[in-house]
Formats: sequence, C-alpha cells, structure tokens
Amino acid sequence: MSTYKIVVLCLLISSSCFAKDYVYRYQSITLTIPDEWKADGNTFDDANGHKIAELTSKKLSKYSSGEEFISSEKTGYESDVGSIIYISSGVSNGIYWSCSVSDYEGSNGEAGKWYPLSFWVKGTILTIYSHKSCNEKFSKSLKIAKSVQEN
Repeated sequence: MSTYKIVVLCLLISSSCFAKDYVYRYQSITLTIPDEWKADGNTFDDANGHKIAELTSKKLSKYSSGEEFISSEKTGYESDVGSIIYISSGVSNGIYWSCSVSDYEGSNGEAGKWYPLSFWVKGTILTIYSHKSCNEKFSKSLKIAKSVQEN
C-alpha cells in the first residue's frame, strides 16, 4: 500500500493520526500535553530543557475553591513579597486562572522575567510559564488546563 493511501485512510478513520499532543499520567492526574514537552514527574521542559510547566495535585494544594485560589494570587505569597506582581485573573468554563510576572533563575544559570499562568482545575493546579506575556500562550494553555483530570 502506498504512503499516500495510508495517509488518506488514516485521515478518514481518525483525525488524531498525526496528533501533536499526547495524554500524560502523573500519579492520579492525567492531562493532554504537546508532543514537544518533556515530562519528568510533575514538571515539564521544552525541547531546549527549559522549565515550561508544572503540576500540583489537589492533595497538596492549599486552596479549597477557585475563588480562594484567585484571592491568594491577588494578594501574593508571604515568602515572595514584592518579587511576584499580580497581573490578571478570571474564570473560563469553570477553570480559574491567574497570571503574574516574576524574576526567575534557571538551573542552567539563565535568569530573567517570566509570566506564570496558573490554572485551578477542581483543586489541581497547572502552571505554564511564558517569557513574553500572560497572553502569549493563553488559548493553548487553557486547552491543556481543560484536559486536566485528577482522581
């Protein structure tokens, strides 16, 4: 069978033949992440080895509601006073989100500013980092957050 026929057959059967995402499981959490992410437990790196995201289980989260999560994000953390600046937050389809900006130091000696975009999904927290803005990856990040499930 030619490659062309296999591709056409695959497309007719399933739109996921050439999916760029995959389902990742960490303990009791599952989520769909981009193929280029490299997972290591609850943290994720990009193709260059830079941290791009992390998960916090609802079992370890201190927030009992999305409202409490956003309230805490707005007021900041006692240990990080002044180093994290709140930018915005909201709710989308029952998923609470917040974005801030802070300084970071990477494990490879890199430093700069990043924008943690955190999602509270029924207790589980997914944080995705951008080096440009809160809006840079918002739609893609929200899609990933919508896939988060924890038993």
